[in-house]
Amino acid sequence: MNGDTRSGEDVSSLFDLEGKHFIVLGAGQGIGAACARGLRSLGAAVMSVDREAGPAESIAGELGGPWLAVDATSEAGIVEAIAAAKDAFGRIDGAVDVIGRGSRVAIEDLDPAAWQAEFDVNLGHAYLLGRHLGPILAEQGDGVLIFISSVVSEYGTHVTPAYHAAKAALVSWVRSLAVTYGPSGVRANAVSPGGVLTERMKGHWEASGASPAEVLKPTALKRLAEPVDVAAAVAFLASPAARMITGQALVVDAGTTVRDPFYGDSQDETLV
Repeated sequence: MNGDTRSGEDVSSLFDLEGKHFIVLGAGQGIGAACARGLRSLGAAVMSVDREAGPAESIAGELGGPWLAVDATSEAGIVEAIAAAKDAFGRIDGAVDVIGRGSRVAIEDLDPAAWQAEFDVNLGHAYLLGRHLGPILAEQGDGVLIFISSVVSEYGTHVTPAYHAAKAALVSWVRSLAVTYGPSGVRANAVSPGGVLTERMKGHWEASGASPAEVLKPTALKRLAEPVDVAAAVAFLASPAARMITGQALVVDAGTTVRDPFYGDSQDETLV
């Protein structure tokens, strides 16, 4: 039994990231930009990495930190991002990987190239980041790796099956990173959002003709998350407040996955 109970520790101090240095992959917009802002608001220095120079430079200018335009889905891009952060900060304390997207390709149309492309954009970079940054953090004796998965990792679909499979694999990869590097003091976790009101998702729902009522129906809270809600979960996992949490996927879905799949919102007791 650990004799250090930390009984006098101030809980508020556990949310302090002052003096810490993070990389955010996909920081140029949406959830990535919100995560970069969230880490900075707790005191961390942030390197904003994005495929496009304009968005990366814009968020970095807002946060007063360095930026890099690079394809972080490639090994060369990941290596460059890590090297740039080390040059800028001298030390890296963690990374948040927000890269990902889903393609609407049904199984009967899912050829090997489409399948591989989905895994490359949703999982390949997570593998590369863990493989290259994990040992560096382990050698330091601490550090944090956080990945954005999705609640779709929990269920099947006929709409975006490769995306669902890749996100499920991402959660498994996070658990393996946690087990591998945990003894060296490194934590690895995922955040699994449900529907989030990003500009891209708003466009997707509008294009599909989905009404607000249809989008909200699966949620228990009857509202959708904003990017800042995902960023808050990421900031928590990045902070010492989550120092005993690793290998987990923190669900931020307004209660979508806890609703009764058979009866939903029915109040009719005769159905039970």
